[in-house]
Order: sequence, then C-alpha cells, then structure tokens
Amino acid sequence: MKLFSSEFAHNYGTYSFGYCNYCKYEAGDSLSEIYNKGYLPYSGSSDVFDTFYMARSTRLYLKDWKPNSENRRVLRKHKDTFKRTKYIKRDFTISEDFKEFCLNYFKEHHGKHTMPKGRLEHILQEQALTHIVQYDVAGELAGYVFLAQDADITHIWFYFYAPEYSKNSFGMWVMLNEALEAQKDGQVYFYLGTAYGDKSRYKMNFSNLEFWDGAIWQQDKKNNEVKARIKNDHLDLVDSTDNFKKSKYNFF
Repeated sequence: MKLFSSEFAHNYGTYSFGYCNYCKYEAGDSLSEIYNKGYLPYSGSSDVFDTFYMARSTRLYLKDWKPNSENRRVLRKHKDTFKRTKYIKRDFTISEDFKEFCLNYFKEHHGKHTMPKGRLEHILQEQALTHIVQYDVAGELAGYVFLAQDADITHIWFYFYAPEYSKNSFGMWVMLNEALEAQKDGQVYFYLGTAYGDKSRYKMNFSNLEFWDGAIWQQDKKNNEVKARIKNDHLDLVDSTDNFKKSKYNFF
C-alpha cells in the first residue's frame, strides 16, 4: 500500500496544521490491514480509484459483540421475512434497473446530489467492493447491500432499499443481519463506516463500538466518547477541501 498526505486547513496563530491521510490500494494488499489502519474507501472523485481516506470510522469486534435488547427487538421485527442472496461482485449482473433502484433510494433518503449515476458506476468499479447482497421478500426485490470483505473483515459500505421499507427499521435490520452473518462466518471485525454528526447517531444503537481516533482504535463500551464527539462535530466543520481533491473531478 502507498500512504500519502494532503494539506488541509490551518491556524498559524495556534500552530494547528491539518493534513488529510490517504492510502492507495496496490496489488497484494490486505483489506483487513488497510481498514485496521483507520482507512475507508473513497468514492468522491471520478478520476480517483482504489484510494482510501482516514476518518473517524467505527467497528465491532465480533468475537465479543452481542445484539443488545433494542437490536433484538429490531431483529425479531423481520425474523424469517427476507431471503438473502450474496454474490461475488463479478457474478452479479449490473443492469439499468439495478442502478435505477439504487439511485432512487439515495434520491429519496439523502438527496440526488449525494449519489449521481456517475458516482454509483464508479463505486461498482472499485476493488474494495467485493460482494453485493440482494434481499427479496415473496419474490419481490427489497434491497441491496454493498460489502467490502475478506476473510477477516466486513465493511457494510452502502445499502439501498425499496420505499415501502423506509419506516419499519429495515435499514437497521439489514446492518444487524449483516453483522450476524459476518460473525457466523467467523470474521473478526465488522465496519460500519464513519461517525460524524447527527446522521451517524443511528450507529450508536450498536453496543461496544470501537472508533478510530487518528492513531488507534478506542474501545468505547457505552459509546459515550464517540457520542460526545458527534455532538460537537458542528463546531469543527469547515467549508474547504484538501489539496489532493482540489485538482480532481469531484462528484460533489
């Protein structure tokens, strides 16, 4: 793997200088090692492939993790309802209907600008995307999940589901079910992505999260520290980008 940094914001008055850290995926690299170093796959620029960024990400240590009472309530809600089919990416048929389903999900839940068609097609070419999971119910499509996975880790990168499941905890159920599947397969860690701001609060429903603090994985059994950081994230928000991305063709 190739590690590199890019200058970001600074405050010379307090000698505070920011750098964004990146990792370039190379042949023979281990996804487990890259994720363990605090990196997540980057998909924000059309001319950047197989590159990871460092961020405050979250994960579960599956050998100790157990669903809490709220998790069990959600799991019971959809017990034995959905059929799960897991595909290696190269064996999954990428159709226009599939793309439209995924794009409609993002349009309804996050705004069209967050997932333009070009970005979705870019993600589908990334080496980090290893598997696509399809969920069906009574022969009808319910949703998809994008996974980055190797023998030791699973990262639930994106998920998409039909509009009728938007108000019945289906998204949380999918995350819980994928965590249980990874645990059943003997994997060590389950990665849930970043934890910034209010949009990440739903991840606090998982007990005993670990989060990356820029140097090490912090164990946060009651999630108090990461909740405090999420609460104050708006105070550190800056309207800028680092030098690496300034020269790229960014999707947003």
